[in-house]
Formats: sequence, C-alpha cells, structure tokens
Amino acid sequence: MTALQRVIVVMEKGRVVGTQIAPDDTQPAATASSASARLRAGPGQTMHEVHVAVPADLAGPEARDRFHAILASEVSAKK
Repeated sequence: MTALQRVIVVMEKGRVVGTQIAPDDTQPAATASSASARLRAGPGQTMHEVHVAVPADLAGPEARDRFHAILASEVSAKK
C-alpha cells in the first residue's frame, strides 16, 4: 500500500491550477541558508490540503490530468 502524502492544492473555478507535495514532519527543519517555496492562492483561487497517494510517475499530460482529477475529487469530498 502506498503511503498517503499531504498535498497542497490551488483551485480556480473547479480546476486544479497548482499543486505542491508538502514535506513530511520527519524531514529536518529548513535552516536559514536553505531555500524554500510555497504556493499561495491568488484572487479568485482557493487553497486546500488533502492526503493522497502520489503516483511515482507524473511525466506526461495524461498522468498529470489523472492526478489532478484525483485531487479535485478529494477537494470536492471535503466540502
């Protein structure tokens, strides 16, 4: 069984427009010299957090579309 990972999802008009696989709590904390980035929702967008199994291979538009469909479904189920 694949472990669930925390994924940050940005939605706009029912579409996934951004994703970020969040670091897990077992990773060491970032130091002042390390770079970091995070998603932010813009005007008209909403941000959600879901826990899903992330596919190992997301290369190609078909794989990404399937993953985005899973994320959209999870976000809808949480409403």
